[in-house]
Amino acid sequence: MTGRHGTLEERFWRNVRKGRECWEWTASKHKPNGYGIIAAPGGHPMLKAHRVSWEIHYGPIPPGFHILHKCDNKGCVRPDHLFLGTHDDNMQDMKRKGRAHGPAMSGGSNGAAKLTDAQAHELLSLKSQGWSNILLAKKFGISRPQVSRIVSGASWKHLKK
Repeated sequence: MTGRHGTLEERFWRNVRKGRECWEWTASKHKPNGYGIIAAPGGHPMLKAHRVSWEIHYGPIPPGFHILHKCDNKGCVRPDHLFLGTHDDNMQDMKRKGRAHGPAMSGGSNGAAKLTDAQAHELLSLKSQGWSNILLAKKFGISRPQVSRIVSGASWKHLKK
């Protein structure tokens, strides 16, 4: 489909700067995550530029698949820097590249944590002494479901009970 500013592919190429390594997207980027975006024919929805690049070079993306970056540059649209993967592939790639919230960001080292590691240890100790989740929630200023997640090991996994 051709709009007043050209086809999607024509508009795509006007916003690509080919470097020696990455091909940088020079137009709009999605603010929360930094991926390049381009309007679909007709104006909506907004499409991710690296996905458009994939489709220009390799064809349609199978349903449920992601386009991942070998170079780990969210603004890159170079086709040989992209690869097809599942959600699980994307999560594993993120972990390999050190962007996952692994042990270094768990517990008290996570900036959003309401407890320190020492408080979480105290919570577990009090639970083992018979305190109820309601009392623990009140004492530590957290929700009962969060107490349950800490006690069950679903969160604060790095703590040894």
